[in-house]
Amino acid sequence: MNKKRILKSLLKLIVLHVFVLAAVTLPSWFGQFLIPALSPHVTIVGAAGARAVGLAALVGLPMLVIVTLRRRWFCRYLCPMGLIVDSCAKARPGAKYAYRKIPPVGQWLLLATLGAGVIGWPLFIWLDPLSIFTASLNASLRPMDVVAAVSLGVMATIVAMSLVFPKFWCLKLCPLGGAQDLLFGVKLLATRKKDDVPSGLSGVALARRSAIFTGLGVAGGLLIARSDRDRNQPQLRPPGAVDDTRFKGLCARCGNCVKACPSGIIHQDLRPPDPAGLLTPIVYFKKGVEKDYDKYCKEDCRACTRACPTGAIAPLSLQDKLCRPIGLAEVDMPGCLLTQGVMCSACVFEICPQDAINTNDINEFDVEIVIDPKKCNGCGACVLICPVKVIEIRPNGRYTIAPVDMAPKA
Repeated sequence: MNKKRILKSLLKLIVLHVFVLAAVTLPSWFGQFLIPALSPHVTIVGAAGARAVGLAALVGLPMLVIVTLRRRWFCRYLCPMGLIVDSCAKARPGAKYAYRKIPPVGQWLLLATLGAGVIGWPLFIWLDPLSIFTASLNASLRPMDVVAAVSLGVMATIVAMSLVFPKFWCLKLCPLGGAQDLLFGVKLLATRKKDDVPSGLSGVALARRSAIFTGLGVAGGLLIARSDRDRNQPQLRPPGAVDDTRFKGLCARCGNCVKACPSGIIHQDLRPPDPAGLLTPIVYFKKGVEKDYDKYCKEDCRACTRACPTGAIAPLSLQDKLCRPIGLAEVDMPGCLLTQGVMCSACVFEICPQDAINTNDINEFDVEIVIDPKKCNGCGACVLICPVKVIEIRPNGRYTIAPVDMAPKA
């Protein structure tokens, strides 16, 4: 038995190192994408929330089958959070599991998230342990800031909890663990091996629990989504993002898109007025910094669209990306140099990769800047180069438009 435990611990330690090395050394669209995509919880909830079976769902499907046949197999052998929690438990070998009578909250969270996912707002997808693990890895790979501190703080909270209450996270709170218990229980019920069904998971109990917590999830998702739409404050999101309200629910806050972006224009949102969007990625362009003139959404880059494991950001080809604009450029004309009699052609001739900016002669003396909404995809290049900082990219709800005149200049 000791040898078996040692081998299992060694295997999980190897898996942990493989995950870390994959996240650190491989491109984000493969290494860090793969970690949360392996989670059966992300597979189920992500597919429901995105209303599509994408690459992440296909990656997680084999694992979904395995955990249905073998109870908590993923937790035992592959989950890096499981290894961390187990290590914390071994630090207190004599501790008693006084919380055994606490109900399986992780199953409730899964059912509520799945119910809300059906209407496009998965409530607790961000509680997936592999997403938390990936977020903490991403935070550790960049300079310490508030976002990194929050991401690492979530991991530290789970570690502290596991030291005080050994395995409490895994056995009672983790929605991924709850998903595995439910799937295995359903399999046992389907094969009529009722004597082996986990306590409290009879057919009647499962149906009642599913109805209650799925219904609560639907109600909660509708309430949050409606409240968010009433505020009507869409943000600039990475290309390929679903509509702003659904995005806040479907995003796992893993930080993959932030790390993947070579221009460094994607950041995680920390503004208190928008709790539903906390830590979701937004696009932000720095103005007036000469060294950052090339920090815009490049027409030949789609790194962030390949890094998302949940479907919050769709995987796009370069041509498809041109048809999914981030927003629309807007010029504050009273501050423009052209209105002050100063010749300036920075945004018109020097930078726009889509040839979406032109001038229009109002009269003999006055000129205005005109943005072609059919060509502009909100890349932000004009924002960076404007010497008087009067150009903004405004989110305008355009998530799909016809690919007319969208080809980049040679």
